[in-house]
Amino acid sequence: MPEFAVRLALLLMPVAALLFAGLLRRQRLRYPHTLFLGRDGRTAGMLLFRRLRLFYDAAIDALIALVIAAALGGWPGPRELPAAFVVDWSRSMAEGFPGSRPVDLAIRSLRADPRAEGASWFLLRQDPLSGEAVVEDATAAIAGGGDPASLVAVLRATRPMLGADPSALAALSRKARRDIVLASDSAAYEAVGFELLAMPSSPVRAALPARVSRDHEAGGWTAFLAARGGARELLVLEPGPEGAAPRALGPERAAVEAVDGGWKVRLSAPGAYLAMAEDATLPFVATEGPGRPSGHGSFSAAMAGVFEFLPDLGGRGAVFTDSPQGDGARGPAPVGGVDGARIVASAIATDAETAVRLADPASTRGRLLALGAPGAGPPEADFVLAPRALENPNLPLAYWTVLEREAARIDGAFEALKIVSAGDGLFAYGSDGRVRAAAPPAAEYEEVTPGPRVVLPSPEARRWIPASLLALLALAKLALARAFARPGRKGGP
Repeated sequence: MPEFAVRLALLLMPVAALLFAGLLRRQRLRYPHTLFLGRDGRTAGMLLFRRLRLFYDAAIDALIALVIAAALGGWPGPRELPAAFVVDWSRSMAEGFPGSRPVDLAIRSLRADPRAEGASWFLLRQDPLSGEAVVEDATAAIAGGGDPASLVAVLRATRPMLGADPSALAALSRKARRDIVLASDSAAYEAVGFELLAMPSSPVRAALPARVSRDHEAGGWTAFLAARGGARELLVLEPGPEGAAPRALGPERAAVEAVDGGWKVRLSAPGAYLAMAEDATLPFVATEGPGRPSGHGSFSAAMAGVFEFLPDLGGRGAVFTDSPQGDGARGPAPVGGVDGARIVASAIATDAETAVRLADPASTRGRLLALGAPGAGPPEADFVLAPRALENPNLPLAYWTVLEREAARIDGAFEALKIVSAGDGLFAYGSDGRVRAAAPPAAEYEEVTPGPRVVLPSPEARRWIPASLLALLALAKLALARAFARPGRKGGP
């Protein structure tokens, strides 16, 4: 309240100054009041109208100052909604026997909370195709009662339990929920803006996915799967057609080799696969990877030659081209490949003193690479190469990152017609015959360790209310100014 009074006083100061200046410039005319007695049309109400005409401007300015001061103080507050109960819908929450799993305990514990009456229920999960975190309203399914294990079985049939990112709860905090309660078995971080309800953590699996990469030297693909505990055997399968049972692969298509800390699987072709260990069934995918790029111009042709080992995917590789310098003719523009493959333009800076900046370490595998600063080359150039960059052996890494991202973009154009559960993840069958695999993130197979703080934003204030009031006051001020500015009518004797 003191802060509001200070803000209001500061905003009223210019209003008072204008009012005082108007009073100083005002001219008074003295006349006998009996002069107007008995005149038709003169009433006592005219005095109020005259006062309004003199001070309406200052009065409306004072009201505007009042609304602004209140809005700066957070008025009006956001409309408070019922409490939000959120269930962590990740793979680790489903570990164990039905009825005693962390997800079952979470629903049972939240239902016993005194705030459960009228609360909204949500699932914090991961979209299986895009990988983005989703907060889905499940009030109709959970709030009505029922056995938690049965509810989980019904929901899990259409909502696979993969991962959960608590930062996605920002979508709830902006709507001014009275309380946001997240029940999770990964409650090892500090929560700001919401409440954490810790669930017992599940035991660590003996097997977990690691990485899949293409082996350009030996040919084929190599998948690494880490092992903990007593896992000894690994079987690799491929999905059957349209949701049929997975099929075993012959040794010529998948060779499993035990290595320190897990297994190395050599695959002869890309696609979706299913790895079965003693206590885990893990879907994974070996992607086609980048295709061989084409080059236009002396430098770009040389850079494209560095990636000559990549397979020719029928024009689906990126197009490297030199960006012309100066006012010379550009020449014919290069034509992109299949699916609108990206054109990567490179400009060679001739000035040895060209300003440089370090490239993003994520694009160079953490290696140091100095590139031309923004504005140092043509605006259409993706890379501005200073002379020192041409001598850096890490330069091809930046172009390799572009090729990987382009391959991921082309592979991401996928329309799923059918989704089938597969162990801890799922297989998605596309309209073009491709099959994609989605699996929980690696963190779902690791021990829970303390993490950083998760801070949710403050609720969004209802700014439209003070904005509407200010607009109405401004319109009233304009209307009164227009009314009082009309010339007076002259009457006859």
